[in-house]
Order: sequence, then C-alpha cells, then structure tokens
Amino acid sequence: MRIFRCKTRFAFLLGLSLLSALPGLAAVPAPTAAAPATAPANSPWRIFLLTFGPGDAVYEQFGHNAILVENERTRSSEAFNYGLFDWSQDDFIPRFIQGRMLYWMEPSPGPQTLNQYVLSDRSIIIQELNFSPIQRQRLVDFLNWNAAEPNNQYRYDYYADNCSTRVRDALDKAADGQIRQQLQSIRTGVTYRWHTRRICAYNPLLYTALDAVLGPYVDRELSAWDESFLPHKLQEHLRKVTIDNSAGQRIPLVMSERTLYTSSRPPQRTEPPNWLPIYLLIGSLMGTGFFWLARRAPRHRWSRRGLMAVSGAWLLLIALSGSLFLFIWLFTDHASAYRNENLLQFNPLALPLAILVPLLARRARSRSAEPAPAASDPARQSRPAPPWINFTWILSLLLLAGSLAGLLIQTIPGFNQVNGQMIAFLLPAHLGLAMAVWSLRARAIEPPIG
Repeated sequence: MRIFRCKTRFAFLLGLSLLSALPGLAAVPAPTAAAPATAPANSPWRIFLLTFGPGDAVYEQFGHNAILVENERTRSSEAFNYGLFDWSQDDFIPRFIQGRMLYWMEPSPGPQTLNQYVLSDRSIIIQELNFSPIQRQRLVDFLNWNAAEPNNQYRYDYYADNCSTRVRDALDKAADGQIRQQLQSIRTGVTYRWHTRRICAYNPLLYTALDAVLGPYVDRELSAWDESFLPHKLQEHLRKVTIDNSAGQRIPLVMSERTLYTSSRPPQRTEPPNWLPIYLLIGSLMGTGFFWLARRAPRHRWSRRGLMAVSGAWLLLIALSGSLFLFIWLFTDHASAYRNENLLQFNPLALPLAILVPLLARRARSRSAEPAPAASDPARQSRPAPPWINFTWILSLLLLAGSLAGLLIQTIPGFNQVNGQMIAFLLPAHLGLAMAVWSLRARAIEPPIG
C-alpha cells in the first residue's frame, strides 16, 4: 500500500530539513522571468509541484508526483497525493482484472512525504507555481474537497486518468483552464506506446508483454497535455506555460524550480530501443528449429521429444495469450488493450494445435517403426490417414494465414497499430511450424518403411 509513513526519527528530521528549505526557493529565478517571492499577506498559501523519479516496483518506473500546499502562517505543509491503492483490499484483484481499479487521493504531512522518497532513493524536483491569491485559494479549496470521502476515490486508468493527470487537472482548474489551452496545441511526435517501450526497456520480458497486450489506443500522437500522464513530462511542460496574474499580465506559471534530492539510480532511456531485428532473428530461429526438429523426429528420439515439448509449450503460450487479449477486449474496461491486432499473431486457434502437433510427431515415429505391408495387401498400402492429421495441417495453415493477414492489414487505412515487432517475432515462427506440420504429416501418412 503506497501510503507514506515516517519510520525513524532520523528520517523524519531529514524530511523536515528538506521542507524547511522551501521558503528559500523563491529566490531561485525561473528561466524566463522573475516573480514575487512571497504571497500577499491575505493569502497564506504557497503551491508547489513535487515530481518524483522512478522507483523499484514496476508501477513506480513511470515516476510519481503530488501537489504540496504550504501555509506560511503556520509553517505547516501537506502533500496531496493521487496515487494511493491497496493490494490487500478484497475487491482489488477483481477490479484490476476488469480494468475498474479504484485509487484514491489523500494528504500527508509534507516532511513525511519527502522523507519517504529520499529513503526510497527517488529523485525529488520541486517547482513553485505562480498562481494568484484567488487561484491558490481555489486550488486549496478543491484539494480539501477532493480529499474528503467519497470524493477522494476515482477510476484509475494507466494513461488517461492516473496520478499525474489528476494533478494536472487540479492545477488546470485553478488556472481557469489556461494550462490545457496551451498544452493541447503542442504536438510531441510521440505516443503512449513510445513512452511505454522507452521506460520498460530495462526488462525485456515486461517490454514484450506490454507491447503485445496494448492495442491501437496507445499509438495516437500525443499533445503535451496528453503526454503529461508522465510526471516528469508534466514538470517539463509546465515550464512553457504562462498565465494571467491579478494585474492582467502574462507571467510564467513556474516561479522557481529546484532539485531537492538526486537519486543514485541510472537515468532512464531517452528513446525506446529498436529491437525489431532481434525479434525477427528470434522468430526465424524458432521457425527454423521447428522445421529442423520435425525432419529429424521420425528417426531421432530426442529430436522427437524436443519437438513435442517445445511445440506444445509454444503453442499453449500463443493460445493462452490470444485468449487473454480477446477476453480483455470483450469483457473488461482496459481501453488501452481494445481491438488488439496482435490477436492475429497470438491466435487462440493454437490451443488444439498444442495437443495435435505433439501427437503428430509421435504418430510420425510410430508409422516409421511399423513393418512394411505385404505386396499382396493393397488395402493396407492405401489406408487413409486419420482425419485429425489433415485437421492439424489445416489449423497450422490458418495460424500462418492469420499472421500474414496481420502483416497485410498494415497497408489498410485505419489499422494503425504499431506492432511490427510482434509480427517480426511471430510470423517466421508460424511459418516454420506450418512447414514442420507439413513434414510430419507427410511422414505420418506415407507407407511404413520395412
């Protein structure tokens, strides 16, 4: 559960010492213009955006942020955090499966929050925001309302409604919509998938799984407003925003910026890797391996056993993955996985093949071991193959045809899913498997060798 707790006196004092530096931040000028260092006497609030770097857990790789509100009169502060959830809740897993996760917002003392992230070795960047007294009061009133039950809960979405977009929307509400108006017109040239690949490249298995399960929703170009689903991008984009002050003048939204803590973690990639040649190589090696083992299977026990084990496991993985993609599309609210064209690569038709291909490999061996039929027994020589053998051949062709269709539809307008890596991976493997089934089928139906 991502709720911040102060665990030691030293840690608490460390966080308090960091927060005590906040009043001096106004002395650090913004890159584009200066602004008043203190709020007017009738407005005790100072507003800060906290941006935290990535952590250890998968869900922490995308970073985090919070709105820090300081009361200059009482010298107290609270961090309003929209990223809270609880794995131990009875309904969390069912909601996660359905894509209906409930997260909540909750304030916590500012020093305690800073302390938690320092102890987790996550970078902290703080920006003071140049809101007018009226805008500050509007934001504080909204945050206090939002923190009260039941207003504090919201339906979480990985991209469209996460901790960072909630912070962005709250700041935009205080700024009378000026943030959205400016950021929506800025094109970034990148997509949700682009950022997901970039951030998850540290783990090739996670990278592959996410790239396979995400549909065309994540492939549209993002505006700076959309890209602010990432906390560090919101922090960067706010530097470009200007707002009207109480005197009607245009001023930078970011009054000052400072790095409070720098993590010892290595920096994340600035661009996603180009792994398409690697996927193509792996898929080609798999397809070649299937065919090579099938050619050797009738005469070599270990090749036959290897083919039975590898093909069965591979086809089961393909079938279960495809079934999961189909389930997510039809029966859940995970919008980012809808209309997934990778269903043509991870085809549920592979499920019966996971049983039939190993059986066919075993059949090819047993037929080769039978004694040759007598010349006077034409009925045995012309004995037809069992129907399931031809059915296996047809299914393998359908699996290959679906994969080819996934490649061809890339030329049709409206099919814009960026899944070239999955096609490069699966198409050669499906081709090699179809060739393996063709070879096994020929051995299984030919007259036995004496």
